[in-house]
Amino acid sequence: MGITGRNKIFPLPGAAGKDTIVSFLTSFFLSIAGRAAASAASAAEKRPLLFIAVAIILIYSNTFKVPFILDDEPNILYNAGIRITDLTPDSLLHAAFASTTRHRPLANLSFALN
Repeated sequence: MGITGRNKIFPLPGAAGKDTIVSFLTSFFLSIAGRAAASAASAAEKRPLLFIAVAIILIYSNTFKVPFILDDEPNILYNAGIRITDLTPDSLLHAAFASTTRHRPLANLSFALN
């Protein structure tokens, strides 16, 4: 299973764990950096983008194996309202407002998209 982009499929990290997620994010950000390298900008202008990408990967790399806590299980794992099969406006509205936690539409929409 993966995310389909233009003529590419980015594999989603599975049970392999943290190394798979880090390699996925690294390849994703390096592909962005590669596109930026093709532009006419100088190397000095590209360094901040690369620095930000590496900083983001390092900051979030320890969060990929954290278990669900507090109200995450009922709001994410057991919430059938946030399960979507397509990205139509109707299914997104349903995920946002037809959930067991209707008072949190933005959070429900975020959970559904993840």
